Amino acid sequence: MKSLLFKIPTVSVCFFIFSLSVSAYANCKYDDVNHYRLLEFRRTVISKNEETWSIKVDGVGGAYQIQATVYPARPTRLSAAKDSADKMVLFPTIDGESLLERRVGSYFARRDFYVVIPTIEELNQEFDLETVCRMDQMILRVQQSAVLLFSELKKLIPGGREVMIGASQGGIRSISAASVLPDLHAVWANVAGGDFPSIYAESNVRAITAFRSEHMAVLGLKVPSEYEAFLRDRLTQDPVQSCPKRYGRLAMVIALKDDSVPTLNQQLLQESCAPDFIRTLNAGHVRGAGDLWLKRREVRQFLEQN
Repeated sequence: MKSLLFKIPTVSVCFFIFSLSVSAYANCKYDDVNHYRLLEFRRTVISKNEETWSIKVDGVGGAYQIQATVYPARPTRLSAAKDSADKMVLFPTIDGESLLERRVGSYFARRDFYVVIPTIEELNQEFDLETVCRMDQMILRVQQSAVLLFSELKKLIPGGREVMIGASQGGIRSISAASVLPDLHAVWANVAGGDFPSIYAESNVRAITAFRSEHMAVLGLKVPSEYEAFLRDRLTQDPVQSCPKRYGRLAMVIALKDDSVPTLNQQLLQESCAPDFIRTLNAGHVRGAGDLWLKRREVRQFLEQN
């Protein structure tokens, strides 16, 4: 969602878009996330404990890049006897890979997890007739990236469990991808919410508020409630709908004073997902996201349960 700040077309086009009926969006093309072509895979070793992956794939929305920081598994003495490491995809927040993801990733790598932290190229677009289509396609691109990454990890580590974790947008993406990964063992998601129309209308995250303001101006909408209604008629991809079909066990951490991914949206997703474990925090978004690090031992225990 970070790159949803698209170039705005002329005012005449704005009002033309706004006057279109819902049927004008019926031609959206949604690619099968399991169908893609790997164009390039470059693996660069930084040290024995860190490497980078640069991947180019022809898939959802055309060709796109995945850049990933990777922490190879470093078995401890107690885990060295295991046949293979567990495989983890750690989706970052809307601000991209940060100290939070690097610390969490390094922690799990030292405990026999092979950790991949992917940054997925966003769909580059202007506001036009297919803007909402491409908002949907970004969720499909996230799902496809998860399919691809676990496929590549299996080549390195045939055994072991497949798990995903993330906070904020990273949690949303982890839950969204859980519906397309039959071998998934578990997901841990902090401050993840569903019902994208209301998130786009109500969130105070800077990237989303800027996108909302510009998109509303293009559409000629005056208030967020109009924008929410516009998106609700058109968006089709949402973890609230996909989560009941998810694979693997799920843990969710809910922040009760959150207005970035609003608490109500976290609770809506919780109701849809029926997670195996829930913890609530009397805190806001930043504290809720940081809990992924603070409770890392509890996260690990959940992910390793059979």
